[in-house]
Amino acid sequence: MSTPTRYRILVRETHDGRTSTVMDETATAFIAATANPTPTGELDIALGEGGPRPQINEIADLITSQYPG
Repeated sequence: MSTPTRYRILVRETHDGRTSTVMDETATAFIAATANPTPTGELDIALGEGGPRPQINEIADLITSQYPG
């Protein structure tokens, strides 16, 4: 039995007054992270996730294998 699609993930980039779509996907699970520098030079990071925990865990494993610390 498949899990129905529940989320639409849309990421757009705005640069030099032009907007382009970086990602436009539908999925049953997602992990998202954003970062913005603060005036003190630190990063203000926001995280979001959704979907069944086993799928989120699989995404997290893939991310850590692609971006090792």
